[in-house]
Amino acid sequence: MTKKTSLIIIISILWISIITSICLVKNYNVNFIFGIVGLSIVTITYNKFREFSFGILALLIFLSIFNVVSFSYAFGLYFHIFGGRLNIPSVILFCVLFFTQIEKFVDLRQNWFKEDETEIQYHKEKKTRMFKNNFQNLSEIELRKKLESGQLVEEAKIAINELLLERNE
Repeated sequence: MTKKTSLIIIISILWISIITSICLVKNYNVNFIFGIVGLSIVTITYNKFREFSFGILALLIFLSIFNVVSFSYAFGLYFHIFGGRLNIPSVILFCVLFFTQIEKFVDLRQNWFKEDETEIQYHKEKKTRMFKNNFQNLSEIELRKKLESGQLVEEAKIAINELLLERNE
C-alpha cells in the first residue's frame, strides 16, 4: 500500500463514519461538528496543500483519540483508562497513519518547530556563557587540560578559549 493510498483510505474511512453517523443519529454535539469541519478542510486542501492537509488530519485524529473531536456518533468503542476514555478506532487510525507516514511526521516536526538562525545563535551563546561561568574558577593549566581532553562540546571549547584569551591579555 502506497503512502498516498493509505492517506486516502483513512480519509475515506472517516467520511464513511461521519455519513453513517449523520444517517443514524439526528442530534450532534460540538465535537462531531468539529470533526466534520476539520475533515472537510482536510479533503478540500488535500490536492494543493498536502503538508497542511496532512498536519490537520494528524491533529484531528490525535484529538479524536481523547474525544475532543469526533468522527463517529453512531458507534463507539472506548478503552477506559485513568478515568478517561480513549477512542479505540482513532487509536488504530492514528497508528496506521503514523507508521505509514512516519517521514511526513518527521518533516512536520522539523517545519513546525524549527528554530531560525537567531534562536540557534542565542542558545549557543547562552551555553557558552554557562560554560564560561562554570570554568571561571579553574586555573590556566586545568583549562588547557580540559581543552586537550577532546571530550568537550563546541560551546565549552569556545568558553575555555575565551577565558584563556582574557587571562593572557
